[in-house]
Amino acid sequence: MRNETETETETETGSGSGSKKFPEADAAQPPDGFVHECSVRVRYADVDQMGVAYHAHYLRWFEVGRSEMFRSLGLPYREVEQRGVLMPVSEVFCKFVSGARYDEQLTIETRLDPAVRGGMKFDYRIFAGDRKQLVARGYTRHAFVDAGGKVVRPPAFLTEVLATAKTRKEAVG
Repeated sequence: MRNETETETETETGSGSGSKKFPEADAAQPPDGFVHECSVRVRYADVDQMGVAYHAHYLRWFEVGRSEMFRSLGLPYREVEQRGVLMPVSEVFCKFVSGARYDEQLTIETRLDPAVRGGMKFDYRIFAGDRKQLVARGYTRHAFVDAGGKVVRPPAFLTEVLATAKTRKEAVG
C-alpha cells in the first residue's frame, strides 16, 4: 500500500477520471513570473494517524498562497469579489513529493504564470522549512465570472494589477 504522500493526484474539471497528464506540472521549476512566498505551520488537525498532512490540506495551502499573493499586490481577494468578479478554480493539479509533518513550518511559493491568456494560472511549490525539502508542487487554473456565473473578460482593474505582478520580481526570503 502506498502512502498518500507518494501518490499523484490529478483532477480535471468535468472528467472525473483523473487520467489526463499535465506535462507542465512535471517541471520542478515553475515558469518565470512574479513570485510570492508566505508560510503556514502544519497543525495537529492537519495530519493523519501517521503524522503526515492529509492530502486535501495541500489544496488549502495553495489557496493560502494565492490569497496572500493578491494581498501583497494591494488587492485582497475580498475586494476583487466586492467588485463583482469571481475566480473559480477550473483545473487543479498536485504532485505530492514528500509528506509535510506535524508542527513543520511550510513555505508556500506562488507564481503567477505570465504565459496564460484566458483566465489565470498559479504555480505552487511547498517546502518544509526545517528540512528545506520540496513537499508538493502543482497549479490551479481560474476563470473569471460575474456574480451570475457568466464567464467574463478580466476586468481592467485586475489586469492592471496582474500586469504589474508579471514584471515584478519579489525578493525571496
